[in-house]
Amino acid sequence: DGMGMEDVVEPWKEGILAMVQKTMRPKLVPKVVITPSKILVMYGSQSGNAQAIAEMIQTGLVERNFDTQIGVLKDYNKLNWQEFNLIIVVCSTHGEGDFPENAAAFHRYIRQRGHPEDLLKGMQYAVLALGDTNYSRFCNAGKTIDRRMEDLGAKRVFARGDADDGMGMEDVVEPWKEGILAMVQKTMRPKLVPKVVITPSKILVMYGSQSGNAQAIAEMIQTGLVERNFDTQIGVLKDYNKLNWQEFNLIIVVCSTHGEGDFPENAAAFHRYIRQRGHPEDPVSYTHLTLPTKRIV
Repeated sequence: DGMGMEDVVEPWKEGILAMVQKTMRPKLVPKVVITPSKILVMYGSQSGNAQAIAEMIQTGLVERNFDTQIGVLKDYNKLNWQEFNLIIVVCSTHGEGDFPENAAAFHRYIRQRGHPEDLLKGMQYAVLALGDTNYSRFCNAGKTIDRRMEDLGAKRVFARGDADDGMGMEDVVEPWKEGILAMVQKTMRPKLVPKVVITPSKILVMYGSQSGNAQAIAEMIQTGLVERNFDTQIGVLKDYNKLNWQEFNLIIVVCSTHGEGDFPENAAAFHRYIRQRGHPEDPVSYTHLTLPTKRIV
């Protein structure tokens, strides 16, 4: 203090703050919560082909960590389609353009003319139609669903695929499946992957102060830590036994000396405690700044 404490205090304060920022873990900053996209895969299947393909698509979505659900078209009224960000429909046609039995109720519903034109507004969809060119009205069921969903306000986000069982469905099915999965991965939000929880470092700033200088410096250090988003607590050395020092990753002590090397009054009890010889050697990380007073001759 006799030579000007600021020559040591300021560099020491900036140094300890820089060291803490480099080696300790600050508190986590809350991030904006992003809701994952929900995708519904629905199928209408007579022989089982459409169901198998729908299940493959759902498996691909699950592997890419998307929130997905699968269902059969006859259960259309058991789901709120508006809750989903994307509806993927896989539907076969059998005979002369007929809907599968497990999609007939859905067909009767969407063909009704009394629906408002915006019934499906805001909904995004894609359709994979299965059929056979050896029969008339090729892929009629899938084509009808595709057209009526658009008529009712839904937005087609991926071109319909028309797979021909007479020529080999895999020529259309496989590229369509890979294409819809790539589109989803590019434009939709997957479920969040749980991350390892990193516990922020806890830092304790303690001071012993006779004239108030040490307290003021300790408070400046704590302010610097708070500004850098660290979990920090400040206290006076006389209250050493009210805290579990082992809970903290770092102890910073700022303590003045007064008179002929005496401890400040609010640090005397701590001095008596630490000078005892019977303590176990349990390590804590610490650093200290001492503030001497000018010797009076």
